[in-house]
Amino acid sequence: MTRIELVDLQALDRDLGTALRGAVDRVASSAQFILGEAVASFEQALAAHAGVRHAIGVASGSDALVLALRAQGVRPGEVVVTTPLSFIASVEAILRVGALPCFVDVDTDSLCLSPAALQRYLHRCRRVDEVLLDPDSGSRVRAVLPVHLYGRAAAIGEVAAAHGLAVVHDAAQALGVRGQPAAVSFHPSKNLGGWGDGGAVLCDDDAFAATVRSLRIHGHDDAGGFQQVGLNSRLDAIQAAVLQVKLEHLPAHEARRRANAAVLSELLADIPGLVLPPPLSDRDVCHLFTVRHQRRDQLAAALDVAGIATRVYYRRLLSDEPSVRGHLSGGPLDEARLATAEVLSLPVHAYLAPEDLERIAAAVRGAI
Repeated sequence: MTRIELVDLQALDRDLGTALRGAVDRVASSAQFILGEAVASFEQALAAHAGVRHAIGVASGSDALVLALRAQGVRPGEVVVTTPLSFIASVEAILRVGALPCFVDVDTDSLCLSPAALQRYLHRCRRVDEVLLDPDSGSRVRAVLPVHLYGRAAAIGEVAAAHGLAVVHDAAQALGVRGQPAAVSFHPSKNLGGWGDGGAVLCDDDAFAATVRSLRIHGHDDAGGFQQVGLNSRLDAIQAAVLQVKLEHLPAHEARRRANAAVLSELLADIPGLVLPPPLSDRDVCHLFTVRHQRRDQLAAALDVAGIATRVYYRRLLSDEPSVRGHLSGGPLDEARLATAEVLSLPVHAYLAPEDLERIAAAVRGAI
């Protein structure tokens, strides 16, 4: 029996492979491999798709976060509030700019950064001359980095704005979720994935975009000098060419993912102990279909035997990672910690057939 993959890149290649290889051949013929016309064309198309003025291609989603934090003016020693339930790159970016991560809990339904938990933390902070200070370290609270986990829109904008905090949206799993500046990833597993690493910063602000463009090329300025220390973080032309082909098909693929999620939700309804993800709103992107169950590991093992791939995003809180030292506490992390023991992502990609969805549902029902 054919295995149902969580992400089926081979099916995508069977569908788009000829066009993708043609795009790569055109880059090879142009001999423009760093930035150049292919990257500029993709950036323009991506900005139009995202509904922003600027899309700046960089080497990875991780670098996109770092560059966006720096362009927002986050300085070493300042506090950036974020979620403990995410990939390591989210907190790693905060540490790479020399800032202090502060973790607050997640919302029960979306599993994104909780506006209520963020509000409770900010109310604990001291305000001195219009500056918020963390109650434990005394450091300035400068920004919030929400993660739009599984493609769900984290609704923290009003809270951050009310307290005068900058925001950098981690949209690595959520290209299409509104909110800027945003960092997106083109890892092959994403809805819009390349043939390797890649990322972009999305924004409307012209000055912000100019800063990111400078920082991605070692801090190079229009006069030919280097006024600030930057990164070597450029989206290469081959990745841009691949991504532009895939971008043309992204709306259709996203529609299929949403349809598959709706079918799965119907097929899996009323299973005792199985918690389904909330229905998708117009603000959300369908990236992962993540269920919850108290016997998550047994369910995953049974699905593996049935030839159905799953994955846990994430097994451990970022605040528990050995590499994340010196972080600040924004309050209890009970909801996030419970989620690490229960979450399991099921296939929902655009190349699933109706019989695949029925097979997934039957396997889940048989395992519980």
